[in-house]
Amino acid sequence: MASRKPTGASISDLVERVRVAAQEVRAAHRQLYGEGLPYDLFPAHWAFVGPVDLSRDEFEARIRQTYEEWDAESPDPEAHSWDPGEVVLCCDRVLILYQGSSGGAGADWQVADLRADAGHFTAGELMHKFYRAAAADLAGGDRQAFQGFEFVAVMGGYDDPLPLYRAWLGG
Repeated sequence: MASRKPTGASISDLVERVRVAAQEVRAAHRQLYGEGLPYDLFPAHWAFVGPVDLSRDEFEARIRQTYEEWDAESPDPEAHSWDPGEVVLCCDRVLILYQGSSGGAGADWQVADLRADAGHFTAGELMHKFYRAAAADLAGGDRQAFQGFEFVAVMGGYDDPLPLYRAWLGG
């Protein structure tokens, strides 16, 4: 293996270059796809613990309860607000790639194929449909904390653009 010669750039210079490049990627994404297909998407806080069969009303009530508990501990309406009716994706179908509960190098990757009820996804609908698709795979595993969705690609070969997102899940 060939050795790499130092470039002379400091770590802080490299971090700044990566930060700027990430901003440029997000700006290009926004210009190409608009606000209806965001690059980073965080519809709500959730942990895949407990029941795997909550109704949408029960699911949304648990999310609201989490936000209320956080707000009681440290009031911050901006950080703790959640609107399940907010439109977060302007498409009627989305694929969500997620890593099953095993984690590690041999992790079992899954894809949730979600379809919106009304031509777009609200925060509540997207989160509940992802929960229903992934909860059984994630319950009891080491990847239970939902950390958001990140845009991966638009899948070709379909009548309409089919976005693919990756779900970030942590322990």
